Amino acid sequence: MRHILIIGGTTEGRLLAEFCEENRIYATVSVVSGYGESLLPEGKYITCKTRAMDEKGMEQFLLEDDITLVVDAAHPFARDVHQNILEACRKRNIRCIRCLREEADAREKETEHQAEIHRVKSVREAAEYLAGQKGNILVTTGSHSLREFQAIPDWETRVFARVLPSSEVLRSCEELGFSGRQLIAMQGPFSGNMNEALLRETEARWLVTKESGKAGGFGEKLAAAARTGAGAVVIEKPEETGLSLEEVKAILRWDIILAGIGPGSPEEMTPEVREAIGSADILIGARRMLEAAKALRGTKRAEYICEYLPGEVLEILKNAAPGVQILLLYSGDTAFYSGAEKMEELLRAENTPCRILRGLSSVSYFLKELGIAPEESAFASVHAGDKDVKELLESAGEKRYLTVLCGRSMGIRELCRALIRLGYGTLQVFTGERLSYPEERIRRGTAEKMAEETYDMLSILCIDLGKERQRQA
Repeated sequence: MRHILIIGGTTEGRLLAEFCEENRIYATVSVVSGYGESLLPEGKYITCKTRAMDEKGMEQFLLEDDITLVVDAAHPFARDVHQNILEACRKRNIRCIRCLREEADAREKETEHQAEIHRVKSVREAAEYLAGQKGNILVTTGSHSLREFQAIPDWETRVFARVLPSSEVLRSCEELGFSGRQLIAMQGPFSGNMNEALLRETEARWLVTKESGKAGGFGEKLAAAARTGAGAVVIEKPEETGLSLEEVKAILRWDIILAGIGPGSPEEMTPEVREAIGSADILIGARRMLEAAKALRGTKRAEYICEYLPGEVLEILKNAAPGVQILLLYSGDTAFYSGAEKMEELLRAENTPCRILRGLSSVSYFLKELGIAPEESAFASVHAGDKDVKELLESAGEKRYLTVLCGRSMGIRELCRALIRLGYGTLQVFTGERLSYPEERIRRGTAEKMAEETYDMLSILCIDLGKERQRQA
């Protein structure tokens, strides 16, 4: 079972915690204060850890709690926190996903509300700009940034700060010299009317805000500033990549991975695929894929489901228990004639995200064993059904070799017999079966000879078109 850590202390962190509790998904939520802990839901599925951590502290925490998935839902402006999390996860080889804050269209709201906007890159830059302006200032960027605003002339009478209503925060503000009427201790986000009331009460000429998105009430702040005639100093949000809240919820519910296991033996699997096989709760695939996975996992328990038809697999996924990691196994490389493509398409239609791990294709392995460079060969597949062999040969173009993935409906014997009927019985062919397994078999002969042999159901045929190229020349 996955061990999930949510870095919270934000609206997104709280919403993810509530989602886990409602969906019976066990998760640990990390916050830095008792106040942050008080906002989390109570229940049997959520455990809260209250402590601030640097990179080493985070790394130790991940080790102690055997964490396998981290969701970084910290504040967009908490750059040091993001970096510490990423570095700790990288060192422990743990997956980390970033939950992005939903954005209001800031530029559109600026136009709509006609507030006077001055954009800056940092709190210090905001304070430097305001040091040259007149009028009172309402700061809504949190208690940690207040020290910068003490550089403003007459800050003791001009700067008002809206901060969180906790004893820790109030104590830190008072230690800086902010007290009494200068401090407004309230929990947000706030409506436009509340922002407007505070701007009027403090007679603020300027409002300082981070570009905090929809969850941070950014649009409401700009609207209030416009209505009161106050200017807004906006600290721009850092550029970042990640997933939406809904996408993260989908991953917490089911972490679905589509993995190519290569030819089949553990030695030919990528490290990422071996790791996914080792950590999955449910493994789904054809019997051969499951046998390979079981051999790698040993006695480690998991649920194995023998199924590979996309529609049937989708129904299994819909009925899976929440909070599990599901691994769909495919032979070869998921990007090379693989059923993973159809499965990804179905999941996308269901708005269900998945991860895709590529593997070594059996074709690549086969050609390497034959000593043939991949660029010398054209490729085709008859996995899905009969193909016109003449068209297959023509598809090779000027390439010397044509390598074909064979399947149930059209195997090596059928292909060789078709070559004979077309007058190509003397062409040299190579056949590959059970590639990378102890019982691997690679053979060579003319199409006439190989048409009389028997083969494994899933096999590969490589046709040497060199003679035919010479004859045509």
